[in-house]
Amino acid sequence: MQGVTRRANSVLPLGWSGALDLDPAIETAEARYRAHGLPPAFKVSDAAVPAGLSDALDARGYGSEGESDVLAHPAADLSDGSGAHAVQMLETPAPGWCALSFAGRPPDVAAALSAMAGRLQAPRCFATVEIDGQAVCAGFAAISEGWSVIAGVHTAEAARRQGAAKSLMGALARWSVAAGAPMLVLQVECDNTAAAALYRGLGFQRLYGYHYRVARG
Repeated sequence: MQGVTRRANSVLPLGWSGALDLDPAIETAEARYRAHGLPPAFKVSDAAVPAGLSDALDARGYGSEGESDVLAHPAADLSDGSGAHAVQMLETPAPGWCALSFAGRPPDVAAALSAMAGRLQAPRCFATVEIDGQAVCAGFAAISEGWSVIAGVHTAEAARRQGAAKSLMGALARWSVAAGAPMLVLQVECDNTAAAALYRGLGFQRLYGYHYRVARG
């Protein structure tokens, strides 16, 4: 998607037929990326195959970035109605929601992310937290294979540490329970210490980690 997210623009190596040797297979992927003007990238976790992929990428000079953890938590445990702030729940990503959730992104990146959010298939929910009538926190949840995937969470800097994100998570948890998704799942970059502390404080537990291998030059 226009190169704006690594998740949407990386090879997900979860299956390996062996029809090609590893180096020619990597070269095929590289050619497709470069045809679109994008740097070749692979998302690597413990489940990545074949076993020699990381070594092969090392030999080709790939760098490593975006180390992240995937966290999960039972939705019912966060759906008890706690949270001090009002939350507005929307079925579509309104312009105000997009402006808050993608705040600080370059305009072209924000536009691409907004378009991606708008194409999410139902069931989905876009939530905004208000303090004193001002929208200060946004995020969304979408159901996939019985899991409620939470993403796009952002709190305005001036409103941080006021419980806005906790209110948001509680509202999305209640929506998830009602939608029939018993588990919440999200990803957080390891260097985002504030977000990691928030989620672990709410009881989220690590499922697995991953990072990206990206071609240099």
